[in-house]
Amino acid sequence: MAEASHLEDLPLINADGEVVAHAEIWEDEEDGGVWFSITNEGDIALEEGQYGVHVHEKGVCDPEADPPFDSAGGHFNPTDEDHGDINADPSHAGDLGNMEVDGDGNFEHEVLAEKLTLDSDQDNSLMGDDGTALIIHSGEDDLESQPSGDAGDRWACAVIFAAPEEHGTPMASPETESPEATPEG
Repeated sequence: MAEASHLEDLPLINADGEVVAHAEIWEDEEDGGVWFSITNEGDIALEEGQYGVHVHEKGVCDPEADPPFDSAGGHFNPTDEDHGDINADPSHAGDLGNMEVDGDGNFEHEVLAEKLTLDSDQDNSLMGDDGTALIIHSGEDDLESQPSGDAGDRWACAVIFAAPEEHGTPMASPETESPEATPEG
């Protein structure tokens, strides 16, 4: 399998199937770990504050699951650690801290997750057999409650690496296309 070193323009969708953010993910070739850059797309429905961000263990983003995006499973935690702050010991490999949303509803979250890789031969790879998903939660991660930081519902989801079909649809198609995807006519 060819190794990915850079994943660009991964859309995060909300429970209505609308694209609300985009992520870029790349391997840090020099120091190790994986960088995540997540930026909102247009007007969003998050108030000013902190919101938990995590990698989840299955590459399935089903907004029709009950609750939405439950299809992504729990936090990505190949070493069976307790939940915590990014890169702290202990913490899940998929703990990505909190992103800050400003008073206008905008965010840009950039973080290096030192416990992750894109090398599919490693146990801590985002490219594993079940795939992985990136989740933004509806509340702040307290960085200590077990098993997931009490960060609230799953607000948005992006497939990082798709799970095999036996896990379900990797990402449901949005019901409405974003303006830039709609041809002018």
